[in-house]
Amino acid sequence: QGRDDAAELRRFAKRRLAFLNKPGFDRFGKNKLFVPLLKWEAFRNDVVNIRDYCRDYETAYNTLQASIERDENTNEIVQARQTAEIQVTKEKERLEEARRVALTEKEAYVPAIKELESSMDGYLAQARALLADVNEQAQFTQEDMFAVLQGATGFLSAAAGDDPFGALGAAIETAEHFATQCNAGTLQDNLGHLTNWLNFGKAYQKLEDSSDLDFDTMDVGSVPEMMQANLEMNKEGLTADLVCLLEERLPPNAVAKFKEQLERFFIAGAARIDLIAKVIDLDNEIGGYNFDIPNLEETASELEMLRNVGDSPLEDQVQQMFLDNLLTSYQKMEASFSKNLYLFYKSFEFRTLWDETQRLASFERTASEAAAGNGQLQGVVQLNNALQEIDDLESRSRKCFTKFEDIDRIHKWEFNNENHTALFEDLHRGKAKLHLGMEESCETCYNVRLLKMYIELYGDNTQGDNNMPLMVHLKARHGSASYFKDGSGHIKHFRQKLSLETSWHKLVFNRLTITNPDKCEEQLRQGIIDSSFCMTKDDSRFESMCCHFLSGTPCDDAQSGSAECQSLFGTYDMEIPINENAECGGSLLPDKNCKNFDRSIYTKMNVWFHFMYWSDAYPSSPNDPRCSVNGKKRDEVNHVAAGHLKSRLTLTHRTLKSSHRKGK
Repeated sequence: QGRDDAAELRRFAKRRLAFLNKPGFDRFGKNKLFVPLLKWEAFRNDVVNIRDYCRDYETAYNTLQASIERDENTNEIVQARQTAEIQVTKEKERLEEARRVALTEKEAYVPAIKELESSMDGYLAQARALLADVNEQAQFTQEDMFAVLQGATGFLSAAAGDDPFGALGAAIETAEHFATQCNAGTLQDNLGHLTNWLNFGKAYQKLEDSSDLDFDTMDVGSVPEMMQANLEMNKEGLTADLVCLLEERLPPNAVAKFKEQLERFFIAGAARIDLIAKVIDLDNEIGGYNFDIPNLEETASELEMLRNVGDSPLEDQVQQMFLDNLLTSYQKMEASFSKNLYLFYKSFEFRTLWDETQRLASFERTASEAAAGNGQLQGVVQLNNALQEIDDLESRSRKCFTKFEDIDRIHKWEFNNENHTALFEDLHRGKAKLHLGMEESCETCYNVRLLKMYIELYGDNTQGDNNMPLMVHLKARHGSASYFKDGSGHIKHFRQKLSLETSWHKLVFNRLTITNPDKCEEQLRQGIIDSSFCMTKDDSRFESMCCHFLSGTPCDDAQSGSAECQSLFGTYDMEIPINENAECGGSLLPDKNCKNFDRSIYTKMNVWFHFMYWSDAYPSSPNDPRCSVNGKKRDEVNHVAAGHLKSRLTLTHRTLKSSHRKGK
């Protein structure tokens, strides 16, 4: 009351309450599927720093409180407040920087969402054109089809025709009626959610700013539900179900093209809902900073007042208000500790696949209760206990992984414009998404991690003297979704908030030296061991995708924010960038291709991966009995033959190279 921003703060508090303890969201009101991409060491470093701030602040608070209790003179109180002032200033600066980063990220995500929506409109328009001759007297009509597509992605598209709400109910009934005939499982699993998701899409379409979403009238669980539907992983099942409902009425030559458009639509839809979820989380974070920073500013003002009182006595009411403000600021620091502790456990889970977040329940913020009792803060004891617990957990996990063998390999997937038409259509436009599903893995491959990546394109007319530079530039990144098989055989699904700028990796290949297994073997027989036709794990053409000793990127700076290794599986974004102002035939460009570069002549692509995984066995937790086996370590795991990773997408399957090590 009395604050200029009171209305905004009430709005934030109301929004925050809408998320707390709701399905799909954690205790801080954040989407549970998101995990940090930073290594856990970075968050341990953060909680140590906050513990140190709190320790100094607690000492200052207790000194001030004791001085007031003993009715000591003002000068002694003023001297004791200096440490508190330093810590309040540091916490305020930290929150202001976090708010700046969050606002910057949001500004980048919003246009990216618009770009994806434009692509989705295009895919639906092409799909609609393919259905132009479908018999509209059939039970499952065009309107039914596009109502389901929009519901599954929470996206309203003008390209899909009329308002889908009228058709959705009938479409769901028809799909349920044909469940036994057309059921790959995926569509039926989601039919009950489509109306709710479409309502979200309608509300989102009207917004100028995502922070204006009204969660009084909207189910906050819509977004995590859509994310858990795993559209990019389940696109084939969804497409198979929908095409089954139409296939008898689709011209044979249109079926494959129609499937391609639907799969592209689902991949783009998955990327869009990811970005929307990130923006919603950012809105919640920004609202929290807008709430906390003024409180710290108020405390700083009280501290400033103490600096200026001179020898004047402090009124009891002023003293108590001052202590209350200090206590509130201390609680904010403890909240920061708790959030970073939670991020540590989430990052730990992403690396090990072990969910240890329940340990956070044992961390109780007791400082305020203690201060209300005997007047003294005692929170640092709790912070030290929490730190000791994560150190013990880290130590036990490292010992556990010495009992299990990990393997690293290289593998090549091959693509061409005949079998992967949609992929190359997009590549020729400059941007494409490449998807590797979990079906590409094997039954006994656990926690498969991407280390390095190399992409090369070629065609019938790409190796001649065409006045083009020898080196071709690409950009690639792993999408936000990662999928892993854990020690119990379950698929674990994680998402990350990727930077739209810094998450990209620059790749380059020489168009005259494309890898070739036959030429490689021929040159090896001739004793040429460093042939450019061959690819090895240590090949300099590989681009490191994370911080790991096998990836070629040192992890010495893990505490300052090195990237964890994502899954081999998921969706990859690729770009072939062109500098429209750069002439061809000149000097080598640093990161783009010259303006006359012709993407369309590249009709084949090799994608090489260097990855690691555990075979045959993987611990289910740090308490797994196999972690404490004494004496001789586990026997060597069976080496897996060349077909270990499935080659459904592979046109020419190459032998996978492997090596074994102990430990992480």
